[in-house]
Amino acid sequence: MTDGVRPGGTYKTLAEQREVLTPAEERFERARQTIGLILGPIAFLIMYFLPLPLDQNQQTLAAILSFTIVYWLSEAIPIPVTAVLALALCVLFNVPAVGPNAEDAPGDIVFGSFIDPVIFLFIGAFIIAQAMITHGLDRRFAFLVLSIPGVARSTYGVIIAFGAIAASISAFISNTTTAAMLLPIGLGMMAALGGMVKEQSDTDRDISRLRFGTALMLMISYGAGVGGCSPPSAPRRTSSGSPLSRRRRTSQSPSSAGC
Repeated sequence: MTDGVRPGGTYKTLAEQREVLTPAEERFERARQTIGLILGPIAFLIMYFLPLPLDQNQQTLAAILSFTIVYWLSEAIPIPVTAVLALALCVLFNVPAVGPNAEDAPGDIVFGSFIDPVIFLFIGAFIIAQAMITHGLDRRFAFLVLSIPGVARSTYGVIIAFGAIAASISAFISNTTTAAMLLPIGLGMMAALGGMVKEQSDTDRDISRLRFGTALMLMISYGAGVGGCSPPSAPRRTSSGSPLSRRRRTSQSPSSAGC
């Protein structure tokens, strides 16, 4: 797979994207980050002191959420740093409203959700996807899909084929795992077809910005979601170990506890 398409991480800074940005786009990105850096704390203070019909901890959480949304949209600081900063603010402002003599500290409640089994499901799915990319299995699957009769005749056939494959696989395994496994295969397909488009058009256009790639990624997610609702798929609980899900189950009656 070409370096321009092969994913090297889940987040890229402005410096890492500078090679594919035009001067106008780079100026826009810098202005967006600067405005967001100033607007984030302002949004927090407005929501924190605005007289709203909410409890204090609810209003504090709304203020932190506003701050986080502004920083995520503007990317004033790296997105992962914003996520960690939002959690730290929840602990600092005692959003869980834990008393001084409580058994659990605010940090235990806020960060305890990261021990949910669904988080490890995501981690496992992305490890499988990265292993496929590292060993070139994504390209093999991509060429295998192209070898199916009638698929390689048009990009529409490739997109429909990926949707059917995602729906078929997610009928038997987790939707998240299906999407994570098909993601590197879709990127391999973008590299294979995008390279040919780039050679035929004789331009330096970024192949990762092709509309075909956007449609392919959307079809993978849509197919995985549809396949999870098909009859062969059994009810799967992905958050059975979380405190929230346990509280929900205890509050449900036996007749309403099904999926």
